[in-house]
Amino acid sequence: MISTIVMDFYLRFLYHTLVVPYNLTRIFAFICPYDIAAFHDIRDSDREDQAKQLCNSFKARTTKKGGRLFLIPYVQGDHWVLIALDPAKEKYEKLAIYYLCSASRQLNNRKDMMKLINKVVFLYRTDESLTVPRVKPFDQLFTWIVIRCPHQRPDSVDCGYCVMRFIKDIITHAKTSIFTKYYDDACCEEFGDAHINEVVEEWC
Repeated sequence: MISTIVMDFYLRFLYHTLVVPYNLTRIFAFICPYDIAAFHDIRDSDREDQAKQLCNSFKARTTKKGGRLFLIPYVQGDHWVLIALDPAKEKYEKLAIYYLCSASRQLNNRKDMMKLINKVVFLYRTDESLTVPRVKPFDQLFTWIVIRCPHQRPDSVDCGYCVMRFIKDIITHAKTSIFTKYYDDACCEEFGDAHINEVVEEWC
């Protein structure tokens, strides 16, 4: 499995080779994987402060007009997934949180992740005077959409590389919404050697 350092390096690579040259800074923003990974290493009593820090990361990179998709590589234990969302949608009913997992792990098994992201979005929208749902458990606040993305190879530890590939595909298509069935021109059942090697060669 790739490290947080490698994931952060690849995000920087994409920012300088795709996002900036193609004038996509108004469409995409990244949340540093260090900020998310740190959440799992702190005490429960400190998690409120951590959520506020992540909320401030959103504030620093977006506007009330919305239209910017945040790409958030998230690692828990030994597995990377990708979360994507625009926290500044005018109405919360239109806010979708996209979930891409190359191992098809169910959201029901990631309650902590859902609570964290929902809480950060809730804090952001409250601070920015945007509409929020009535009080619910934090893992049920917003709509999550599971994307039918390509899978990693069986018995592999390619999840990090798959997340890198997801991010690149999303940026290449330059849209703030993601099709449930992924992208027609990039969809496949499984990422093979060619898909993974392309990502590896880019940052090596």
